[in-house]
Amino acid sequence: MGILSRKLVIFMTLFELVAIILFAVFVRFDKVALPGSLAVSIPGVTYAMFQDIHVMIFIGFGFLMTFLKKYSFSSVGFNLLLASFVIQWSTLMLGFCHHWSNFRDITIKTEDLIGSDICAAAVLISFGAVLGKTSPLQLMVMALLEVIFYAVNETICFQYLKISDMGGSIVIHAFGAYFGLAVALVMNKKEAVDNPNEGSSYQSDLSAMIGLASGDQQQRAVFNTYFALAACTCTSFVISSLIDREGRYRMVHVQNSTLAGGVAVGASANMLLPIWLSMLTGIIAGIISVIGYDYITPFLAKKRIHDTCGVNNLHAGAIDFPGEPVTAAGQAGLQAAGIGVTLAISIASGLITGCIIRLSIFDEVRTEDYYLDSPHWEIPDEDDNITVTQDDRGSKIKTSEVV
Repeated sequence: MGILSRKLVIFMTLFELVAIILFAVFVRFDKVALPGSLAVSIPGVTYAMFQDIHVMIFIGFGFLMTFLKKYSFSSVGFNLLLASFVIQWSTLMLGFCHHWSNFRDITIKTEDLIGSDICAAAVLISFGAVLGKTSPLQLMVMALLEVIFYAVNETICFQYLKISDMGGSIVIHAFGAYFGLAVALVMNKKEAVDNPNEGSSYQSDLSAMIGLASGDQQQRAVFNTYFALAACTCTSFVISSLIDREGRYRMVHVQNSTLAGGVAVGASANMLLPIWLSMLTGIIAGIISVIGYDYITPFLAKKRIHDTCGVNNLHAGAIDFPGEPVTAAGQAGLQAAGIGVTLAISIASGLITGCIIRLSIFDEVRTEDYYLDSPHWEIPDEDDNITVTQDDRGSKIKTSEVV
């Protein structure tokens, strides 16, 4: 076992031991899950929502990142590891932050499972910005710190500023994107740009395609997101064809930009907006996202911010509209304050986290190993039906035949 693997084993073992102790001391079932409760323990609508989000975390994000031709194992595998880690850690951190002024126990119900999954989404968005350039240990430390800052930011935005963010455009997408971009800025190396291993293949692009409120508010959220995504998808195809000299489509545009409409309308999806406005939002998001992949991402790379998955184009734009709880002007001010707080916390904490995980103790990935599965996984060789691993010097060696 290599030194890096031992460090990760030690880190994860210590974490699980600490997590078990903290769960034993602080975490309890909510009263609806206790014997004899008259309440329904798993509300059908809430549990269905949890299932949808859970699939998005473990399949949607995981396979969306498999576009790198030599990093598919790591994209799916590290996505699984990070999400499993964050689910446990965020349950504790969100519980502490939500009840810090009158803290006793953390009670668990279905809504809390959704909250933990949503926190995992923010971390996985950040993962996309540094995809292929970080070791598993660096990713785990990044997630450990990001969850803490995410919980603080979410508490400020929802409990104190009372912002409306039904789809998480601000506290999830914007936070995760700018946190990841800040980490990428600190960890930037010139070898990450125009690396021959960073490209996709026909098969990897195809697999990446897999990743694609309550009461009346919930219905409006579904309707607005539904039509925003539809309009955004059509627009992405149009713009992708227009910016290509031969009128062809680029798979990276379709994989990511088609989702931008849902992200853009997310903050205001539950509000009483006309459907045409949601569609217009989706169209604008599709245009910006496609153009961003061809022009903004290369520009950022020249400015030492290398964004592997283009999270800036998909997740960083938070579009808001005044809502219902207070006057339109008052709500707009709260939304603006929420965006400002989120940007400040995410960028500052991302820079700090980047400086920490760059320390030699966390074993940076060698530049020659960027965007490669082989340093971390046992890779089957499809040509001669053998299993390939790496020796201590990083060279591929044949170890056993695959039956």
